[in-house]
Amino acid sequence: MLGLAHALIGAAVFLPLMPVACGLLKGPQASPFAAAHFAKADDLVARAWPSENAPGPAERPQAAEGAPDPEDSAAAAWIRIPGTHVSYPLMQASSDQPDFYLDHNEAAAWDPAGCPYVDAACPDGLSSPHPVIHGHNMGWGDNLFADVSRYADEGFARAHPLVMVDTPQGTRRYRVMAVQVVDVRSALSRPGIDSRQALDRFARKTWDEAGLKLAPWPADGSAQQLITLSTCSYLRTPGSERTLVHAWGPL
Repeated sequence: MLGLAHALIGAAVFLPLMPVACGLLKGPQASPFAAAHFAKADDLVARAWPSENAPGPAERPQAAEGAPDPEDSAAAAWIRIPGTHVSYPLMQASSDQPDFYLDHNEAAAWDPAGCPYVDAACPDGLSSPHPVIHGHNMGWGDNLFADVSRYADEGFARAHPLVMVDTPQGTRRYRVMAVQVVDVRSALSRPGIDSRQALDRFARKTWDEAGLKLAPWPADGSAQQLITLSTCSYLRTPGSERTLVHAWGPL
């Protein structure tokens, strides 16, 4: 029975046209970030196992061949949404392995659940005008970005208006602007914005076309970024649509 479950999950992870595969269950974690510290991969692995049950080195997941060196694989940040189950290390995908974190964890070990990550096409990572953050959603449970998909419900969205990103420089707060459920190929979920003018145009277009509008893009120029959280959606056509949560800031 267990083998069948693994086979079914494996099939879901590798469905075609899925830049964000629907991953396994992985519970939320507590942010380890302080103002001037990165959380190294070894520390993140240690948090995954309570000390009294900690496995020996041979039992821990091993980094895949060609993977980033775990010693250099520090999380880019930590993402959390107050009042939800979202609280995870946030990795930065590289241009040479853009899909690496679809099926590898923050310790660079193979893991069908993967971990949240910033799209490799974002020119300056989390400092880009439009960071796009991908995360898995199985369609049940409360793990990884399952709660992000629940933003399609207006009541849930209004009850959870903030997205927090903890970095070594401090915590960035973003206000949820709009929510959309779109085709997987939609340009609305694509990064690549490289100027303030392009960001303003994109944000206004996103607001105009959004199915759920919450907090308009500031006209006074106070918002420096628009972040987009992207995860699998199961509302209309499972496997070919995404829930996108757009949030502006930092506040």
